[in-house]
Parts: sequence; structure tokens; C-alpha cells
Amino acid sequence: MAGAFYTEEDNLYPIAILGEFAASRLPLPSVFGNIITSVSPSTYEEKALFGNATFYFNDAWDLTAGLRYSENEQTADNIASGLLLGIFGAPRVTSYQFDDDATTYLATLRWRPSQDVSTFLRAATGYRPGGPQTIVGVPSGSGYAPDEVTNYEAGVKAKLAEGRLNLAASVYRIDWDDIQLNTLVNGFLIVGNGGAGEVKGVEIELSGRQGEAFSWGFNLGYNDAKLTEIDAASAAQLGARAGDRLPVSPKVSASALGDYRFTFSEGFTGSVGATLKYSGSKPSSFTSATPAATALNPNVLLPSETVLDLRFGVNYGRFDAQFRIENATDEAVQSTYVTNKIIAALPVDSNVSIGRPRTFTLAVGVRF
Repeated sequence: MAGAFYTEEDNLYPIAILGEFAASRLPLPSVFGNIITSVSPSTYEEKALFGNATFYFNDAWDLTAGLRYSENEQTADNIASGLLLGIFGAPRVTSYQFDDDATTYLATLRWRPSQDVSTFLRAATGYRPGGPQTIVGVPSGSGYAPDEVTNYEAGVKAKLAEGRLNLAASVYRIDWDDIQLNTLVNGFLIVGNGGAGEVKGVEIELSGRQGEAFSWGFNLGYNDAKLTEIDAASAAQLGARAGDRLPVSPKVSASALGDYRFTFSEGFTGSVGATLKYSGSKPSSFTSATPAATALNPNVLLPSETVLDLRFGVNYGRFDAQFRIENATDEAVQSTYVTNKIIAALPVDSNVSIGRPRTFTLAVGVRF
């Protein structure tokens, strides 16, 4: 298999911090009211070629190998003014450019001792692009590098009980290098490559069918994600240290689903189903934040969540319709918690990101 990939994206990132009188909350005079105003329009273009091939040694053993090469070009302007920057009157415009390339690979060795059992060993790499720094006060032309992951995984898939039960299980380890973390340069908060991490986990999935009418599934995952290294600049800003859990990474997740199919009229079949998903609690930031960093990088334990999805379907020949209620109990799932402060004494609110509320969807399809 071989292919090509292309994307072109435009982005606009505005920042506005305005000064107010503390008592009245009225704006300060214009020169003093503009603490910092900045807007950064940017473009991102990526081109990639990829391919993989499988060699079969015999009926039981095969090896899949693949490569992906990509290049990206990024441009950004920073249009900024304000008291903190010492820029009054006409905004100052600074332009930046950042180019990068990466080669990633995968290799999977598979052994099938029987028609019902398949095992595998896999190694693969991935990367997240770096980018230019667009903060005034940071040396022009500097940027942050890509962060990279190397994934090792071993697993098994099997059909049991004469095909009525399916089992899939895997263990994995991910080494994460040059993690893109907030850091300080000349007193300004920027994205830098501040550390390394390690993720270890286990996943188990069971699914089955009782007759032709009822199908079910269960999934359980354990994920231990930790920071293993961090440089001094990032540690000072984030209050983090080696051994901290990586933010917004729950240790335990699980799901269970069931679907029942039935005939209710000649030519018409119906189905009802539900999925229950659980995700454990997770830190919003690094767990050992120092008092100096807590105000700017607070760590809040985001609570565990349980979400119920319901679905109702009908089929007639080539035609299907399904009505879904996602997050049926309308749980306020908290995904992130961040502060907008740039100095500890700044009287601004923090933000909690809430997941999708109860959502109703009607899907209609036809097979040709």
C-alpha cells in the first residue's frame, strides 16, 4: 500500500489582557488599559508520502513494515502592543517561519498458531510537529522542536467457544521524548521542549453473541503515564518533577455495551442498545506543583465520569435509520482546568472545559 497526504491550515490566535480599576471594574485610560494585545495569524502546510508492505513467510508467520516521510512549512505574524511589551501607539509586527521534516516507521511481526488465534509484536514511531515562537521578547527565529514517541506493543486476538466469544488483549509501552511543555524565556511563557515521559498500559476486550439477537462487549484499560525527565526552566514554570503523572491521563477506563435485534413486522427489523463508559479521575496539571507555580499552573483533580449512550434503530431492506441519545443523563464531564493568569496576583477567573452535553442524533442511510 502506498499513498500521499496533504493539508493546508490557517489559524488565528488572539490575546487581549486589559487593565481595570479593581473597585468599579471600569477600564483604565487607554495607555494603561492595554496590558497586552496580540494577534498571531499563522499558516501550516504539510506534505507526506507513506507506504507499507507485508511479507508472508508461511501460513503462520508474516511481517509488515512501513515508512512515512513528511515535510511541513509554517509561517506566522505577531501583531502586538501593550504596557507589558513597552509598545505604545502603532502595533509592532514580527514575522516568523519554521520548516521541519520527519521520518516515522512501523514494524509488526504476527504469528497465527491456528485459525482462531493470532499474536503480534509491534514497534512504531510517531511525532507531533514543532513550530515557531510568536511571543515578543523571545529571540526571533527560535522555535520548538517536534516531540516524538516510540511505541512497543504485544498482543493476542482469539475466537473462543466455537466463535461465540472474541478476546483481544495487549500490553504496551510508549517512550515520549522532547515533550512540548510550557517554559520561561526572558520572563515570557512559551512552548519549549522540556522533558520526557513514559506510558505503560494494558487493554483487554471481550465481546460475544448470544444467538442471533443479542451481542455484547466489555473493555478495560489501565494506563500509567508519568513524566520521567524535565529541564530546570520547565520545572520552574510548571512546578513539575520526574515521577509526576501526566496531566489529564486517567489510570483506569472501562466500557460495556449491549445490542438486541428483533423483528417487529414483515421486512422490518429493529434494534435497541446502550453503551456505558467510565473514565477515572485525572490531574489537570502536574501533581507536585510548587507553591510558586501553583497560582499559574494549578493542579485540580478532575473527577471520574460515567456516561451512558442509548440507541434505537430500524432496518428495512437496504434502508437503515438510527436514533441516538449520547450522554443520556447529561453529565457535566470535566476535561480540562486552566487559569488565565500571567502573574499570581492577576484577578481573573479559571476555565473548566466541559464535554458534550446530552445530544440527540438521527442517522439515515441506504446501501447501494
